[in-house]
Amino acid sequence: MDDQQLADRIDRLEGYAVKVLSAAAAVFLCLGAFRTYYTEKGTDYSVVTTVGLFDEGGAQKVIAAGFLGLVIATAIAVMVCIVAFDRGQGRFAVRAGVVSFWLMAVGSLAPVLVSLIARGSDESSEQAGSAMIHYVAGVALFGLLVLTTVRNLWVRDPELHVVHGPSGSAHLRDHWR
Repeated sequence: MDDQQLADRIDRLEGYAVKVLSAAAAVFLCLGAFRTYYTEKGTDYSVVTTVGLFDEGGAQKVIAAGFLGLVIATAIAVMVCIVAFDRGQGRFAVRAGVVSFWLMAVGSLAPVLVSLIARGSDESSEQAGSAMIHYVAGVALFGLLVLTTVRNLWVRDPELHVVHGPSGSAHLRDHWR
């Protein structure tokens, strides 16, 4: 086997790894967004259905606005997963992926806390769903895809690669160029 065949085989294996990671991240994010994370008095709440609270008044509009942001960040993340699955390239995909990861990581704290509170509740009218387990797993897998050196496998532009500095910390080369 010559060097070119070996390089092609390694590239193909790296492509499979990126495909599996991006598909798993997209599936877990979608499961987490559409499944129930909380049930109260017979009403099921998912990340997507909570956006419907815009019809209510007061603080529920603020909650709905936060969940709308979480839905938009999740949709962007799924699109970035599709780009990564195809081993596409682009500065926009990388930047959108990094921003949506941080928005999802911070935005998912509220539903995770609601789920944890419901799990510890003694009231029979409140129940926690399993959606946040899927959602947090999807966010973690997506973080691996866009924040670590795995990104170097699907983004061909060396200026967008994750590099390690002298202290061992990962950073972007010319991150916002």
